[in-house]
Amino acid sequence: MTFKKFDSGKPRPELIPPQAIHQVAKVLAYGAAKYSTRDEDGNVVEDGADNWHKGCAPAIPRYICAALRHINAYQRGEPTDDETGLAHLAHAVCCLLFAHELQDRALSEQIRAYVAAHKPLPHEHVASGAGDYGDDE
Repeated sequence: MTFKKFDSGKPRPELIPPQAIHQVAKVLAYGAAKYSTRDEDGNVVEDGADNWHKGCAPAIPRYICAALRHINAYQRGEPTDDETGLAHLAHAVCCLLFAHELQDRALSEQIRAYVAAHKPLPHEHVASGAGDYGDDE
């Protein structure tokens, strides 16, 4: 038996440069620590890793602006962010990832709301019990 794996048309995450992923992960780790809530003894009460999830579609322009600030700093010859010591471009990628994810979530919510508000019309062939969506030809 010959092994077969049908991967055509599927995403290719191995094409994402590993060094870029590493740099973005450093920025995310920094942000998680920065936005964590701590008690008076310094113990983490709420992990800041999910802080960006609390944003919604109106936060998208803020993330775009933050990405542009990091890109502009890089263009001015500043390779790293003063606060974090990490690459401005990695910060920009994080901001754009957040904006992209929030946009996708907002779109998904709009689609779900539309579908919930507009029940599909019954089709004659479905109502008569004639197969699934008429695909039985």
